[in-house]
Amino acid sequence: MSTSTPQSYLTSAIADLTGLQVQLTEASTSIVNAEKVMVNSGGKTSLKNAVNYIGGTGGAQSLATSTLASVQNALALIVPTPGPTPPSNPQPHGPGGAWTNTFFDDFLGSTINTTQWDTHDGWTRQNGVTDHAANVSVANSILDLALVSTTSGAAVESKVATLPVGGFAEARIDFAGNGTSVDDWPAWWVSGPNWPAAGESDIAEGLGTLTVNYHSPQGANNTGTVPGVWVNGFHTFGIHRLSDHCDVYYDGQLDRTYQTHDNGQPENLILTIGYAGGAFTPVNLKIDYVGVWI
Repeated sequence: MSTSTPQSYLTSAIADLTGLQVQLTEASTSIVNAEKVMVNSGGKTSLKNAVNYIGGTGGAQSLATSTLASVQNALALIVPTPGPTPPSNPQPHGPGGAWTNTFFDDFLGSTINTTQWDTHDGWTRQNGVTDHAANVSVANSILDLALVSTTSGAAVESKVATLPVGGFAEARIDFAGNGTSVDDWPAWWVSGPNWPAAGESDIAEGLGTLTVNYHSPQGANNTGTVPGVWVNGFHTFGIHRLSDHCDVYYDGQLDRTYQTHDNGQPENLILTIGYAGGAFTPVNLKIDYVGVWI
């Protein structure tokens, strides 16, 4: 495993520059000597020495090339090469029509963007599981929420982006599981202020299987299992929030429609991983992107 650091590369560059200074000094001395004795064979020897000091193995030219490489390597570590450019006009999967994208995060950085997301560090929910920021990570353009024990899980909730009435929210997610079974208690959902006044729509909630559910001042509407296999691979899960009902899309296909009874306030975007009970196995909820359109 490489232990190179910006400091080690710059240290190497400084050493090369020191050597370069010596070589140039020697070359300059050789040229001066050549001028003094050009009339005899010593002048030819001095000029040969000057050429070697400048262009020979370990000479000034070689040291300059090595110095440039060291500085470039150091800069590459200090200023990483930019990642892929996010799509300029992403579109949701499912409902037709013209959509305007108002929020899109495909996690191109190396950490969660805390200006956009709250990690709920220290919050406790879902069978006594406490959310920890340490269980939230980003790598290779994937957001990872980890359930590491029966009491330590993860969550992210949007700070700025919301789902208004008339809007569409979508996430591309890889749920852990086997066949139609979903491991533990992961969820992709939206919820408004003063719960349940503004409503809560569980777009994809793992309750043994993947389910769609809704909560409002009138109570819970648990619509049950979504047929199909939705685990161990990425799928899109979206919701179209309308004034009196919601349409839920899985992989672009309309799967559920249910009546709503909330006050229509904007709802935040939330992803969580909790403990479902029973035998424990560490679980990771992986998210490729989250977007909102109006």
